[in-house]
Amino acid sequence: MTDSYRKTLSPHTLFTGTTVLMALSLLAVIGLLFWWHRLIVHNLDTQYHFFRTQVEGRANVSAALAKYIRTQDEKLANIILQGKSLKLVTGAEKIISERLTNRRRMVLYEQTFFIFLLLSGHLFIIYIYFRERGRRKATEEIVLLATHEIRQPLQSLSLALETVEPVAKGKSLKAITDGLAEITKLNELIRWLARSFTSNAKSAITVLPSIREYIGQRLEADFSVGDRERIELSAPQAPACRAAIDEKYLRFLLRNLIENALKYSVGPISIIATLGRKRLSIIVENQTGTIGRQQFAKIGSVFYRSTESNVQNKSGFGLGLYLCGRIARAAHGRLLIEHNRQTLRVILTLRCA
Repeated sequence: MTDSYRKTLSPHTLFTGTTVLMALSLLAVIGLLFWWHRLIVHNLDTQYHFFRTQVEGRANVSAALAKYIRTQDEKLANIILQGKSLKLVTGAEKIISERLTNRRRMVLYEQTFFIFLLLSGHLFIIYIYFRERGRRKATEEIVLLATHEIRQPLQSLSLALETVEPVAKGKSLKAITDGLAEITKLNELIRWLARSFTSNAKSAITVLPSIREYIGQRLEADFSVGDRERIELSAPQAPACRAAIDEKYLRFLLRNLIENALKYSVGPISIIATLGRKRLSIIVENQTGTIGRQQFAKIGSVFYRSTESNVQNKSGFGLGLYLCGRIARAAHGRLLIEHNRQTLRVILTLRCA
């Protein structure tokens, strides 16, 4: 049994470049069907007009014409020709005209059916989009309400801890200090959460003259010396990159993804940055334990934290990875998580202007 899974935390909405191409292709196919319908009708008119002119005022037809009619429309030939002879039945011209009307109607029904199938498929996609958007909006409202309601208790708790901190000693002082740090971090995450719901991460361009230098600067600014010693960085020095994301959002993404990798692994972690054709890819990889399929499917959900002891014993709120997925989606990028046996890889892909 394999333990390899993958999950995208930044699923695209309906109105992206891909879906616009889908809509254009739908219009193109419908236009092609209309053109095909006109072509078929024109061919049928020409063919049956020829049949009608050939049998007009005649009682018999030539063997060549009878063979041609049988080849093109055997049902018509069986109606207007008497058995296997070359004699025509009475009213053959009228029968040919009625047959043409029926054939045109059949073509119209077929084309209408195909158009109906195409439209119903796209309407179903639109329905799924609006349903998921409604669910996402409801989730956002619940999350914003919940985080708003806990702000005041957090501020009161922070004030209380700051009041007793000067007289605390030993383990009590350490617990108060850690608690204040966690409250500060949670308040910061709540602000980022509200900002991700209301602003556009792609509203600015971040110019990176050197990807390696930028990531190195962020490591020095956000992580301790001990943490930096565990990080193996592989990134190009050049060329420059114009990432289609606001710099503060890029900084948030890097800090949270690297922080998670450091927090939930004891060995070294690797950061691999590559620059492709209008794409910047940053991979954060670390060694982790086996993750079950059901547990893996919940990774990145809002407020979700694993029930494993190695996760519960670490500080966290279940918001960081959720916010990273939202920010990546807002920037028209992609955040992908892959788990292969003991290795967890988080792949962030961003567009370059």
